[in-house]
Amino acid sequence: MIAYTGATSNFSYTSWIIAFVYAENPGHAASSLRILLAAELYPVIKRRPELYVQARVYSLAIQILIRATYDIFTSVMDSSAFASQKVVFWWGVINFALHLPYLIWYFFFKKSNQ
Repeated sequence: MIAYTGATSNFSYTSWIIAFVYAENPGHAASSLRILLAAELYPVIKRRPELYVQARVYSLAIQILIRATYDIFTSVMDSSAFASQKVVFWWGVINFALHLPYLIWYFFFKKSNQ
């Protein structure tokens, strides 16, 4: 369950997935952000970025289990009032602007140095 990822790829994935959730269902964005931040902060606190995938798997499984049995998050953390198509658009543009250079660096420069 340990995948050797770096802090940049962890942050990129977290940013992309919360943007996806926010665009797909803004009401679930706050509760999903809570779970994603837990998975993001655990490896930062431990200073081991490779633990991100493990933290993400467990936090996602717990969230799915809780939502499948009784969804307490939507009533407590409904974020649909914050829905904005402009935020979705600009978040996507920023994600693309951050992900593209990282993708180029990872596949061309990092792989050629190994």
